[in-house]
Amino acid sequence: MHRGGGLIRIVALAPRVLLLSALVLAGACAAPSSKPGEGSAEKAPVPNAQRQALAHVERMRGIGAAANAEEARKYNAWLEEAWKFFLANPKDAVPVLRRELAVEMARKPRNDFMLLDLGYFLHEHGEAIDRGPSREALLALDPNAPVMRFNQQELFDFTHAAASDGDARMLTFIDRAFLRTPRSLQLPGGPALDATGACVVLYGSYGSAAETHLRRMLADAAVRQRVLEILIWVGTPDSNADVRSAMLAASQDYEVFVRGATFLIRMGGPQGRFFLLGIDPKALGARSREYYTRIRKGVQDTNFETLAKAFDTEAKVRLPDEEMKRRMGAMTSGYGSGERVPPEAIVRSSLPRAFLIEQLLRAREASLRRLTGSSLGDVRVTDALLNALYYREK
Repeated sequence: MHRGGGLIRIVALAPRVLLLSALVLAGACAAPSSKPGEGSAEKAPVPNAQRQALAHVERMRGIGAAANAEEARKYNAWLEEAWKFFLANPKDAVPVLRRELAVEMARKPRNDFMLLDLGYFLHEHGEAIDRGPSREALLALDPNAPVMRFNQQELFDFTHAAASDGDARMLTFIDRAFLRTPRSLQLPGGPALDATGACVVLYGSYGSAAETHLRRMLADAAVRQRVLEILIWVGTPDSNADVRSAMLAASQDYEVFVRGATFLIRMGGPQGRFFLLGIDPKALGARSREYYTRIRKGVQDTNFETLAKAFDTEAKVRLPDEEMKRRMGAMTSGYGSGERVPPEAIVRSSLPRAFLIEQLLRAREASLRRLTGSSLGDVRVTDALLNALYYREK
């Protein structure tokens, strides 16, 4: 189907239509082979399902940037039929796709769409040996190729799936494909994502090393604002000093100052509060100084009780330590589960602060990796709990 001028993966799959190209290819592959003793040794016949998989791949090579809605519908129908066939016949399809992806990687120039589509299928539906080569295909494609404008959602989905593989090159790919190229996307069964939201999901699902990577980019004025916005979601007090330096370096930039102050308030803990209160208002531009004057009293009054009180309920929910450990372990294992822990029970738990913070950071990463419509809401609650615990003494 056609949405917003682009191609998208369709969940409801239509019946497969036998293509003329498939018939031609099947006929060619079914031609009698040489008899024993006549030329080369007799070859085993190619299974029909593999011939059909190859026919789908060959037709997919003709997909490019759709010129109009009708062409977009045609391309989507091709993809719909192809993926339905591949999913129904993985034993025969995967070896064909694996071979054809290797062929595409060896070509110059490469077909960016084929790298995207074949790579994504193999990463998610192939075998363990396919994850590395499929990720290489993702890293090799040009995220700014014209065809990617019509396949932004699949580019995001593939990048998100590969982000947790632990390949450090994925961070620079996310920089190039999403941080420096704003894209609007969709959470599965959830809200639309703006450019910052997409980056939050991708960097957050990579893991804790993403924060260090992002901090280094605070020196780049071209992306500084968005990096601060991302850190507000996936940062820790480890970034406090770098955020303060960025704020002071751009002291006349109101947008940078507000984002930096928001980080120090929401994610910085007591050190963030100390850094913010230590700023000299005279060094700020007029708008930043007015904003700072307005928020300073609230920042000054922040402590553990003011932050923890937001989670208190009349029920005064508490959990025994062992039950808390069990629930938090279930919540963070296997990229998350349906286990829930009342926020009030976490912030008022008698377990050591360091243990609770570690578990919440793991839960935040798990939320962004498993990715549901509620993931960003869960992360926002987790961040508020983390900041409260940063202020707790032990």
